[in-house]
Amino acid sequence: MSQKETNQKKNAYSNRFYYPQDEAIEKPFNWKQMTRLLEYIKPYSKTLLPAAFGAVLVNMIVRLLVPILIGQFVIDRAIINQDYQLLVYLIIFVVALYFINYLANHFRIKTVNVLGQRTIHDLRRQLFTHVQYLSHDFFDKRSAGSILVRILNDVNSLQELFTNGIINILMDAFMLIAIIVILFSLSPQLALAVLVILPLMFYISTKLRRNIRRTWQNVRLIRSRLNSHLNESLQGMRITQSFAQENENAAYFEGVNQENYERERIAMKKSAYFGPIIEMSNAIGTVILIAYGSVLIINQSMEIGTFVTFAFFLGMFWEPISRLGQIYNQLLVAMASSERIFEFLDERPTVKEAETPVILDDMKGQITFDKVKFSYDDERIALHEISIEVKAGQTIALVGHTGSGKSTIANLISRFYDPTDGSVIIDGHNLRDLSLESLREHISVVLQDTFIPDYSQSHHKPLRNCIKSIKNNQSIFH
Repeated sequence: MSQKETNQKKNAYSNRFYYPQDEAIEKPFNWKQMTRLLEYIKPYSKTLLPAAFGAVLVNMIVRLLVPILIGQFVIDRAIINQDYQLLVYLIIFVVALYFINYLANHFRIKTVNVLGQRTIHDLRRQLFTHVQYLSHDFFDKRSAGSILVRILNDVNSLQELFTNGIINILMDAFMLIAIIVILFSLSPQLALAVLVILPLMFYISTKLRRNIRRTWQNVRLIRSRLNSHLNESLQGMRITQSFAQENENAAYFEGVNQENYERERIAMKKSAYFGPIIEMSNAIGTVILIAYGSVLIINQSMEIGTFVTFAFFLGMFWEPISRLGQIYNQLLVAMASSERIFEFLDERPTVKEAETPVILDDMKGQITFDKVKFSYDDERIALHEISIEVKAGQTIALVGHTGSGKSTIANLISRFYDPTDGSVIIDGHNLRDLSLESLREHISVVLQDTFIPDYSQSHHKPLRNCIKSIKNNQSIFH
């Protein structure tokens, strides 16, 4: 099937599917949000975090010492003066430093991985727990697939940031500052010459930031729609096959999948701009180093060992800049994901408990609807001044056409929603005054579509208690 045919089919059947659309969150990059994200590392600020910083410090010291030893001591002192004993000592010392650096790196990688995994674990647990306690209107506005994307994909997108990004940002930032100080201490004029390209590089990279961040947000949005369609398609596979809608369903999926591919490709393409910018800057700096450094050596304004040390540090200078560019891409992805995660975490239940809720020890089952009005979307009214009284022990049936409000009445009794106006009273208590947990412990709801989790045999006790409660319940709505 050609791309044109795929798009035609996708457009032809796009009206069949409706998924509430997430919106791109237009906020400038700010450190307040990053600080909020870093709060999840705080529980490990006295254990894993100091250990990781200690390993980073050792790694930095070793990497800064080796070029100085090679240029200032091995070349300028041991080789030029033909001091073989000093040369042997220096070689042994450099080997020892590299071994220490290996141990520090091994410990750092192990520590930051544990730190990252524990942080992701805590964040996902908090997000899932928070979502469970949100009101039903939250789930009415969002598909299950889009919620899954936030809990799984968006949280996973933060894994690289917590595992390597944060530690590497600090390590590379300190390394960059140290290298700049050393370069200017070795030769201020040569340092100014090779770093003249930096302002242009930072200007170009700054121009790319907003564009790249918006692109990654768009990737998150299309992934949400893709997961929503997948989730709904798999759950409704029997319906799809019953009405022979496989081709139409597949055509829509192909269209969304193609759009996801295009957005991913564009995002990766824009993110890849950083690498060539760094490489070009490195190349220009190297040419300046060779040309101007040679002049300084010929004019005896710089020793060969100092030139070699400078060359070492210049090569090291571009490494943290390149990594910071890559980390910044990770940061943009993480910010796009964290904005979506915090949007969920900032959601508050619309059905709230009273400050001092009444706890029901027992329920007789007398239910009263007193001029209840209700609307799901503040536009279409589902119930209009409904008044019902059900006596304890009475069995009634609500009969009406689809959309007449039968399920809405049942939802209001369980207080999945609050009435827009009026009140629902059980055993003389307004539902707004009751503890939600104690209320729902005394109510059994049997839905048209049953959902029974895959519990083990030992965990079926709550289900058996629910069935027993249904049998003993005095007021039942059919």
